[in-house]
Amino acid sequence: MQILRKINPIGIAGSMLLLIALYLSIFYRCYWWEMTVGDGAGFLGFSALNYEVNILGTPVRVVILYFINVVAQLVFVESAVAMFIYSLMPNRRFSENLMKFAYSKPIITLLFFIISLLMLLIPLPATLLNKTLPIVGEETVSISIMNVSLDIPLRAGFTITFWLTVTASLLCALAPIYHKEIMYKLLNTKETEPNPPS
Repeated sequence: MQILRKINPIGIAGSMLLLIALYLSIFYRCYWWEMTVGDGAGFLGFSALNYEVNILGTPVRVVILYFINVVAQLVFVESAVAMFIYSLMPNRRFSENLMKFAYSKPIITLLFFIISLLMLLIPLPATLLNKTLPIVGEETVSISIMNVSLDIPLRAGFTITFWLTVTASLLCALAPIYHKEIMYKLLNTKETEPNPPS
C-alpha cells in the first residue's frame, strides 16, 4: 500500500500499453482494423499509426495518410513518455502539467480514427457505389461494371491491436481520476494517521 502513495499504477500501465501498441504498429505492421477483399484480391489495413492498401498485389500509397500516421505516432510517443514520468512522480510540481498534457490525447486519437473509419466505409461507398461496406463481419457486395455483375466477398474486423489501444487509452484517461480519488485519499490517510507512541 505504501508504494501506491508514491506512484500512479494506472498511468504506468496505460503508458506501457501505448508504447507496445506503437511498437506493434511500426515494427510488425499491425493494424487496428483490417478488411480482406475476395480470395487475396485486396487488403485494407488501417490505424491512426499506419496503413496498408493493396489491390491485386499492388500497394497503393496515400500521402496524406502517411503524414496523419506520423503525427499520431508522435502524439503516442509524447503521451506515453509524459504519462510515464508523471506516474512515477505524481506529487512533483511539474507532474500535474504532464498528466494534463498526456491523459486525453490517446483517446482523442482513437475517436478520430473510429469516426474517420465510419466515414470511409458508410457515406463514401454509399455515394460512389450505392453500397455500404462492412465494418465487422463478412458480406458479399455486388457491383455492376459495364453490364457485368461481380460478387465480391468482404471480411472485416477490428484486431487485437485495436483493443490493446482502447485499453491503453482508457487507462490513460482514468489516470487523473485515480490521482484525484485514490491517491489523494491515501495521502490524506497517511497525514491523519496517529503518530506511534514514543
